[in-house]
Amino acid sequence: MAIIPQLAIVDALSLTDYIPFWSQANGDTRRISVQNLVNLISTAAGITSPTVYRVSPSGEGVTIASPVGRNVWVLSKPSADYAATSFQFPLQTLCQQGDKILFTTNHAITTLTSLGNGSTIIGQPTAMSANGSFTMMYDAVNIGWFRVA
Repeated sequence: MAIIPQLAIVDALSLTDYIPFWSQANGDTRRISVQNLVNLISTAAGITSPTVYRVSPSGEGVTIASPVGRNVWVLSKPSADYAATSFQFPLQTLCQQGDKILFTTNHAITTLTSLGNGSTIIGQPTAMSANGSFTMMYDAVNIGWFRVA
């Protein structure tokens, strides 16, 4: 078996490639695929695929389930502008520091109403222009959602 400095250098990894590692639990050298390593690191870091909530074409409000998770996307994709719609944030007691919610729309929303569900909401717009977006992040110390982008 070659030692690491003798191995060929690769400029790009594939998700199906393998990386050697020492298994403390088994006391030997093993391999892990790049895909499995990415999944392991993502899980450990709390990185997940976003949970997507789609606003109905008629503009009915959206209730974001509790707990929110770390990454939520509220997608509003109507065929025309909305007169009004609403968002209900997750139950405050189940929110975690750093939870984020991304809101996007491809058409204008004239009146945007938010319900905090026990949390304070700071900086959320009351209307959105076409192709608009904003991001809210939960702060546990202040028990509120703050606009960060």
